[in-house]
Amino acid sequence: MIGKPFTQERRKNISIATKGRRPWNWTGGDKGYPLEEWIKAREVALERDERVCMLDASHKFVHYKNPDVHHIDGSKKNCTRENLICLCKKCHAKMQANLAYSIPFLSAILSGRYGYTYD
Repeated sequence: MIGKPFTQERRKNISIATKGRRPWNWTGGDKGYPLEEWIKAREVALERDERVCMLDASHKFVHYKNPDVHHIDGSKKNCTRENLICLCKKCHAKMQANLAYSIPFLSAILSGRYGYTYD
């Protein structure tokens, strides 16, 4: 079946079979996400970090793409400037995969660069 297009009937059957289903990793959406606060905090973090990946400045961004803004502690509700850092998609995925390692590592980067203190 690789490279062969689905028939209209097959597409319709797939649509009916999957209607209303959620992906296996869906956690219910972003309930409680402080959207207004996040939009402002994200822009502040992008400006502060000059839209550069803080792990590897050689990871350049084209003019129409911004880096990801990562929550260091993993909590979407914590949108303080000390908890946000700009990362490229590749570095963001690495840091998100291992929060036990990334929290002290990324905190140290921001402490060294901006003088933030962490408890």
